[in-house]
Amino acid sequence: MNLSQHLAANLIQLRRAKAWSQQRLAERSGVARSSIAHMESGDGNPALGNLAAVSTALRVSIEELLSTPRAACTHVPAPALRRRQQGAGVTVVELLPERVRGLEIVRLELQPKATMLGSPHLRGSHEYLHVLSGTMAVAVSGDRHQLSAGDVLAFPGDVGHSYANRGSGLATAVSVVVPAGTA
Repeated sequence: MNLSQHLAANLIQLRRAKAWSQQRLAERSGVARSSIAHMESGDGNPALGNLAAVSTALRVSIEELLSTPRAACTHVPAPALRRRQQGAGVTVVELLPERVRGLEIVRLELQPKATMLGSPHLRGSHEYLHVLSGTMAVAVSGDRHQLSAGDVLAFPGDVGHSYANRGSGLATAVSVVVPAGTA
């Protein structure tokens, strides 16, 4: 695949993800619809100004428009998920296959009697903690909350917080941190 074909595939995928027609992209970018159609055909050599205008309208970099197209779906087998030990008895499993600025989705696995100090996230962010199994004690800015399997705790992500498993079995939870303005 050459750069023109990469551009065509990426442009079509990004435009469709926004449910935009070629005409809507043309209006948003200020690039003629015929130029958009030409870019999506995989032929030709679009002007740099047109690439910049289209990338701005789609809110992606020019590099992303020209890179090897990503598959619409990504299957990440469980053993391939990034894992890190966060102190004694705590495993953090990253559930997103790629980095997304400000967004974090992880599974917390706390062995009995394990504790974990959470790091404050980006200013204005929110955290949603869903306990999957066991029980978890969560402290947020000095307030203490006891959660059981199935419970969800929503709290400001940019303040001090901690997690503890005071039970006798494994406690697991999914933590979703969303950036300011999306919560």
